[in-house]
Amino acid sequence: MNIEVFRSVIRAWDGREQPTQLTELLLSLLGYDTVGEMFDDFYDNQRSVPIDAARLLFAAAAGQDAVALEILNRQGVELGKSAAAVIRRLGMENEAFDGGACRQPADSSHGPGGGLTPSGRCRRKGLPPFC
Repeated sequence: MNIEVFRSVIRAWDGREQPTQLTELLLSLLGYDTVGEMFDDFYDNQRSVPIDAARLLFAAAAGQDAVALEILNRQGVELGKSAAAVIRRLGMENEAFDGGACRQPADSSHGPGGGLTPSGRCRRKGLPPFC
């Protein structure tokens, strides 16, 4: 995700993507004054984007930054797909899984715990399948 932050800042800078709060956050983290300066230094010196840059997504998303929200959403979908693949490989498709977004209060119409159905859909109303 750190690389996604860097790429999104570059795309916003060169006009391929909308402006993002990630720009100022990343420049501050890395100690640059401009995106051009950062871009040149990273590509001329083959620098790597620090892992800490991924944390900037959460700060920008808290400020309703559309770019950060889209990255986090996309990564969440991919995580769900990965979990579904592991469940299938382990032959656990008929198991119910409790926790996370699928947790239900005890007075839920689905009973305590909520969880996932065998098809991988969340029992909680209004939530899409995780894969």
